[in-house]
Amino acid sequence: MATVFCFAEKRHRVSQLSGILRTAHHQVTSCYSIREAIKQLGHTQFDIVVTDYHNKRKYGLRVLRAAKEGRNVPVVVISRKLAEAFQAGDPYADLYLDEPVSPEELATLVEALATADKSLPISANLEITSLHSAVAAASAG
Repeated sequence: MATVFCFAEKRHRVSQLSGILRTAHHQVTSCYSIREAIKQLGHTQFDIVVTDYHNKRKYGLRVLRAAKEGRNVPVVVISRKLAEAFQAGDPYADLYLDEPVSPEELATLVEALATADKSLPISANLEITSLHSAVAAASAG
C-alpha cells in the first residue's frame, strides 16, 4: 500500500482517479484545488503523485513542480494532450499516460511504482515489473 496524492482540476475526475487507487488498496489524499494541492505537497510526504494535465491553466504542471521540489517522488501525469504535457519541460514526470486510462492500467502502474527499488531509475523498475508480469502470464498459460 502506498500513500498517493491525487490531483485533478475537476471534482468528478479526482473522485474517479481516487476511487481507482483506493480500490487498489492505496491510501489516497485527493484534491482539486491548486492552492490546497501546493499546500499538501509542501508539508506531506507522499510515495507517489498522480495528476492530470490540461494546458488551459497549467495546474498539472504546477503540481508536478511542487511534487518534485526537493524530493524524489514518482509523478504520473495523465492527459489527453501528452505531447503538450511532455513539452512543458523540466521537471519531467516519471510516467505519462494517455487519457482515458484504464483503471487496471493505472492501478498496476501505481503498484509497480509503490514497490519499486528506489535505487533504480523508474524506467528500469517498470521494465522489471513488465518482465515479471510476462513470466507470470506465461507460467499460468
